[in-house]
Amino acid sequence: MTRHTLRIALVISLSLPAFAYGRDSDAKLILSGSQTEGSVTGGKTQSYLLQVLDTGTFVFKIDAETAACRTEIAKRSKRTQPATINQFPASYIDQAVAGDVYTISFFQSRTAWVSKTDCKFVLSVSTH
Repeated sequence: MTRHTLRIALVISLSLPAFAYGRDSDAKLILSGSQTEGSVTGGKTQSYLLQVLDTGTFVFKIDAETAACRTEIAKRSKRTQPATINQFPASYIDQAVAGDVYTISFFQSRTAWVSKTDCKFVLSVSTH
């Protein structure tokens, strides 16, 4: 599978409070070897749902300011703790099958929240 044949569905949810997980108004976007960037402020969480349409090894690359951001990557088919990333830049590589769903969440570190510093990030997803 090449980057050009990468097909994943990206569901972008609005910024949610850190304790809320409801996703009533999601928008879907089909990506082809693309990236997205964003910012988190005010103790909120920015979450992305990625639904895998093709089986393969997926590489999630994340760049953010280490002091201001934290990231969690969870796979719905695995009943394990989500991968927590506290050092950037970072890569997370995982084998996925069609139908798997990942939740990638970005949030401020406690220090950034207290000092009102934005968590700015860049996320890219590709196949390996």
